[in-house]
Amino acid sequence: MKDYFINEALDKAINDYLLSKNDVDGIIYNSFLVVFIRTLCLIYGELDIINPYHTNNSDMFKYNLKRYNCPENIIDDLILLLDMYYKVELKNENSLEKKENIYFIDVQKRLIDLFVCKIENYEVGDIEYKKFFDL
Repeated sequence: MKDYFINEALDKAINDYLLSKNDVDGIIYNSFLVVFIRTLCLIYGELDIINPYHTNNSDMFKYNLKRYNCPENIIDDLILLLDMYYKVELKNENSLEKKENIYFIDVQKRLIDLFVCKIENYEVGDIEYKKFFDL
């Protein structure tokens, strides 16, 4: 059994981000999992998202996500929803009958919750708003 950073989905998302970040027009860089990581990097900064992965420190990763007074249940929910999204996508890859991924919107809602926590606790400029909504 393979060890993952928090869960398989987050591990894949960060790995794909690291592998594709120099190819901004590529398919992988613009995939949902990588856009998820790009969004976290926009909210918290790349170092606070990627360094805990490199040091395999899941507690630091979650601590960093709490920086803007985001409730722990939202963070835990986000991580769980991402994993559930990923599992549905894996099943869809291996199935002739594709199912709608009901977790797609829920993951996005939690990312919005994180951004709102930042807005409530930190000054956010127009450029950052635009980048967030573009993602």
